[in-house]
Amino acid sequence: MPARRAPSRSRRALTLLELLLAVAITTIVGLAMATAMTATARGMTTAGDARSAVQRAHVAYVRLRSYTSQALALLQADPSRGFAVWLQDDVPANKVNLSELRCFWFDASAGTLSVELMALPDSWTPEMVEAHDIELDPDADFLAVMLDQRGLGYTQTEILTEGLDNLEIIFDGDDPKQSRRFRVALTIAATDSTENPVLMTFGLVNHQPPR
Repeated sequence: MPARRAPSRSRRALTLLELLLAVAITTIVGLAMATAMTATARGMTTAGDARSAVQRAHVAYVRLRSYTSQALALLQADPSRGFAVWLQDDVPANKVNLSELRCFWFDASAGTLSVELMALPDSWTPEMVEAHDIELDPDADFLAVMLDQRGLGYTQTEILTEGLDNLEIIFDGDDPKQSRRFRVALTIAATDSTENPVLMTFGLVNHQPPR
């Protein structure tokens, strides 16, 4: 019976080399796949942030447009607080009544834009409401007037959009009440710390400055 030949040392060494090479190749491929997946995830996150910013800009425009489409005048613009709009002349007198005033507030700390209006108690009689709905001077500080009403508990507020870093109101001339259009420049923040500037233009087709 012929004797069996023992495997050679060179064959064992070759097998070990192949194993080490296979491990190295697998490691390199794994690292490459992990890098590609990380880059893809970052790209998807960035794209998601961009879509979110666009959606918030669209929501802000639609909600602001619902007020400005019928508004008569831009009454006041304050870079640190917000702006005030004369919504409509429900009490025909060519003057702004409390019930016709809408104030839009920019809260830099919360990153929100909100709208505030007068809201009187349901228990009030029509006579009480009429007596409280006073005419305002055309040169009044309309934002301060709304703050006074808030202090009395006679307002309600709705947040229009969130995630804002900055807000600027741009109008023609020196007096906002004489401007037939105005622009709202927003900076919308994304979760990746990027800023997305947005410029919205609103025309006042029913423009009528108060007297």
